[in-house]
Amino acid sequence: MTTMRSPWDAGGGRPARLLGWCAVVAIGLMAAGCSPWRVVQRSGPPSALKGAKAVSVAYDDSGMTVHGIWGWSPIQVYRGKMNETQRKKFEDVVANANKSLFAGLHAGLPGVKTSQATGKAAADEVRVTFKHLRLRQGKFAVVFAVPTEMNVQAVWSVGDRVVDIIQVATSVESTITTPSIHQRVSMASRRLGGWTANFFNKIQQGK
Repeated sequence: MTTMRSPWDAGGGRPARLLGWCAVVAIGLMAAGCSPWRVVQRSGPPSALKGAKAVSVAYDDSGMTVHGIWGWSPIQVYRGKMNETQRKKFEDVVANANKSLFAGLHAGLPGVKTSQATGKAAADEVRVTFKHLRLRQGKFAVVFAVPTEMNVQAVWSVGDRVVDIIQVATSVESTITTPSIHQRVSMASRRLGGWTANFFNKIQQGK
């Protein structure tokens, strides 16, 4: 088993342009046939995920750092600063991110049964948990624009044993054609879910 520290394990203060650069590099690498993810932990050989026919999907935002009008904050602090209306809007953003992560993964695994995880994993259950690391929601206005940024770990497990971990990051520019936070978060999340599916597919191909 190989373990390494990803260069994307950045704190909340990492400049936006760096994550945007990472996203551009990741997309370019994918186009060139390289991997748009960072491997944090890898099982095998042979991989513990080899031959899996079903994957359940879970989500964990407990360790997420969020950027908002108060700057960067741990999610618990960020939630505590919001009123009820603001909190509801933010929870809708997170729910949209999770829904789109699942959609991206599902679309990338046409021959694999994907489902939402429920409760504790069964002994032989293959599960991927999307752990949100950081989220800059971004903003579009006439006079300025801030991109949406997402950084996520995909933690693969079999039963209660973590076997593989990858990290994926991307950004979506805020423009006149992408003015909505929900739109940008959905685009970013589907991309990250798709890259996670590509990682799984490469394992099935013996790569």
